[in-house]
Amino acid sequence: MERRLYRSRRERMIGGVAGGLGEYLGIDPVVIRLLFALLVVTTGWGVLLYLILLIVMPEEPEIAPGMVAPGPRYRRLDASQRGLLVGGALVALGVMLLMQQLHLFWWLDGRYLWPLLLIAAGVALLIDRTRSQ
Repeated sequence: MERRLYRSRRERMIGGVAGGLGEYLGIDPVVIRLLFALLVVTTGWGVLLYLILLIVMPEEPEIAPGMVAPGPRYRRLDASQRGLLVGGALVALGVMLLMQQLHLFWWLDGRYLWPLLLIAAGVALLIDRTRSQ
């Protein structure tokens, strides 16, 4: 079956964007929602990105009556893992904002921070995928 990017009908809080991205990438949608929240707080671009994806991404097709919906393609985080993830993200965000206010690290400027975060996220995904194979 071909993998397609859709807004999720099952994992939705607002429009299903984070749920759809999570299902497509094989990660818990909580991680995607957390990334959107970090984008909103640090740059303000999270809302715009979410709205664009809400408009561009098609909604997941409805399941025909009598058919069973497939399960998620990701491993759901339990409550303690989610708590650790959110707590760690809040600590990281607080440290970043404090360092920015104290002008201690030049790379916390948005011009350098987001490329570095994208590189780190890509490396983490590559490591995760190579470990799971």
